Amino acid sequence: MSKSDTNKWLEEVVELSLLYDFYGELLSDNAKRAFEGYVLEDMSLSELSEETGISRQGIYDTVNRTVNKLRLYEKKLKLVEKFENMKQEVDEIRKLAEESRKGKDETEKIVSIAEKMLESY
Repeated sequence: MSKSDTNKWLEEVVELSLLYDFYGELLSDNAKRAFEGYVLEDMSLSELSEETGISRQGIYDTVNRTVNKLRLYEKKLKLVEKFENMKQEVDEIRKLAEESRKGKDETEKIVSIAEKMLESY
C-alpha cells in the first residue's frame, strides 16, 4: 500500500470512527458488530464471518450499508460538522483568552464568539 493510499485509508477510518461515535447507537446490533469488527478492529471479512455466523458477502454488504447510513445521518443532521465548528470556535476563544492574559484586551472578541456559539447550538 502506497503512502498516499495509507493516508486515504487512515482519513477514512478517522471519519467513519467519528460518524460512528455520533450515530452508532442508531444502528442495529448486527450492523454495529460488523462495523466495529471490520472498521474499528481491522478484522477480516473471514474472521467476522466465523465469529458471527454470517457469510463474508453478508458482512461486506452490512458494512457498506452501515457506512452509507452513517454518512446519510451526517448529511441530514450535521452533528459532526457542528461539533467540528464548535471545536474551532472554542480554540479561537482559548487563543484570545491567552492573548488577553498577556495584556491585550480581546474581551469583545471573546464575548462575540461565545454569543455566536450559543446562538448556533
